[in-house]
Amino acid sequence: MTYDEIRAAVNAYMHRTDPETVQNEPTAMELARAKLNRWFFPERASELVRDIVTAPNGECMLPVDFGQADTVSTAEGDMFYVTPREFARLTARGDTGGNFTVTGSTLHVDKSISKVSLLYYRQAEDIGTGQTSWLSDDFPDVWIWQSVSEQHRFCQDWESAMAAESYAKSLGDQALLQSRANRGGGSLKMTTRR
Repeated sequence: MTYDEIRAAVNAYMHRTDPETVQNEPTAMELARAKLNRWFFPERASELVRDIVTAPNGECMLPVDFGQADTVSTAEGDMFYVTPREFARLTARGDTGGNFTVTGSTLHVDKSISKVSLLYYRQAEDIGTGQTSWLSDDFPDVWIWQSVSEQHRFCQDWESAMAAESYAKSLGDQALLQSRANRGGGSLKMTTRR
């Protein structure tokens, strides 16, 4: 679905024609997209970047559309995620080993590692009139219902907002289960280090 089709669906679900509510639709859609970028990471949004060169201090910039790391690996194998605080503690001891962490838009690994591969989930990109993204193409219902929830908040209809958000979360969780189950050819095979 295009941006315009998503907006029309949000408008249709709201059954409101007052100018303030209609004018808030783009804001509600953006708030919904931002909220989904914090928890909705289906396999369709995954991207593999090989041979990222790290700086001598073990840092490298993450891709602009980075949402969440799935796997960080070297030629020796997968690395383990640790919190930034734990990584700082390990760095002070000189023992970061096969661990990595993320702070802001920076990936941190051991100083001795010169290249890593990163499998990550992309954030849903900001789109405009007539455009599409992986979110609007593959999961429009999740975005629509999250947007409807934001519109209900704008109208101060808290009960309907909670119901719409719950439905969006349910749709998103179903999509995540289905897409992750397909990772191993139909059987659930977890290889992440979260």
